[in-house]
Amino acid sequence: MKNRTFLIYIISIIFLYVFNIMLFFIYTSDKLYPFKNDVNCYSFWEYSTHNGLLTIFMFLLPIAISIITIKSINTKIKGSYFRNYIIRDNYKKLIKKEYLLCLVKTILPYVLISTIIFILGFLLFKHDITNIKYADLYSNFIYDPMFNPLTCIILETIISIFFFILIVNIELIVYRFVKKLGLTIIFSFLSLNILNFIISYFFKIISTIIKNKYFNEAFYSFNIYHGFIGSKYIIFTFIIFILLSTISFIFLTKLYKSKERMVLDFEQ
Repeated sequence: MKNRTFLIYIISIIFLYVFNIMLFFIYTSDKLYPFKNDVNCYSFWEYSTHNGLLTIFMFLLPIAISIITIKSINTKIKGSYFRNYIIRDNYKKLIKKEYLLCLVKTILPYVLISTIIFILGFLLFKHDITNIKYADLYSNFIYDPMFNPLTCIILETIISIFFFILIVNIELIVYRFVKKLGLTIIFSFLSLNILNFIISYFFKIISTIIKNKYFNEAFYSFNIYHGFIGSKYIIFTFIIFILLSTISFIFLTKLYKSKERMVLDFEQ
């Protein structure tokens, strides 16, 4: 059942990415498309991994990730399995193993698909960005001018990894409190969006007192979903997601630190 759930998840996200790629080719191959000569491997990667159906899917990520990660943990922690395991084996080893497994399930599929899409674009399209002023979603790649496009793609991928880590951390934190799979799915979704609202609102207030143009715009425009769809303020976004994932991880480790407390709480 666990493998089937994960397989359905993988098939679903592959379908989304393939559908996005099909939309890209359908639109750019149209005879009336004005920027046919400006399409490049970077714009192909950008559209295929950040736009189209994925702009909707990103809001459902907390739900999807909860189903493929918390469901497995819930099965192992609930009931006699958890107590029997820690009697004969190390508690920290179990927690570390399950946490790493959650990260692998969420991060690995994205990184592999993203890499494959970039290689495909690199083989099919030109490697330079020639049209910036009039380009659209299909022919332009908006990137931080401090870096070349390839470096930006690598940094955006790393940011997405930290975004997934943040989601997993939030879900495990929520699960520690509510102790039920269904409630974890609901409250993880709500928690991420509430966190997004609070941080975005707070950053907009901060932006009013910052004179530096780069940081003023970066603070004002920040959205937690930039971890998935990307941002031209790449260094700022990179730092924020490292901080968020680190803080959430510290809180997470404190919640799961006590073996005795875990046994008592999940036996109720």
